[in-house]
Amino acid sequence: MSSMQNTTLRFNIVGRFSAELIELLSLEYYMECRRMAKHEIIVGNIGTVYEGENKEAAKLAYTEYECQSMQGYGRASCEPVTWLINDEIYCELEV
Repeated sequence: MSSMQNTTLRFNIVGRFSAELIELLSLEYYMECRRMAKHEIIVGNIGTVYEGENKEAAKLAYTEYECQSMQGYGRASCEPVTWLINDEIYCELEV
């Protein structure tokens, strides 16, 4: 098979990807989406109070510190609480 024929198999004349290449790209995208999300809860003057892959544990920590911040209770009193998922802000309480 010539290199020209090989190229035409992977990329057709209208510029669309072949089914084989789309399948490969889809697999890479699927694997990226499957990677575990990293959750991090950060409280103002305390710092990181939770870091891990368990969404329920992150939710519990966020809710607890959110309540403390809003009620003026403990070290988290009137402090911002931020929930990051994969280093992007998911939820934030600014006091």
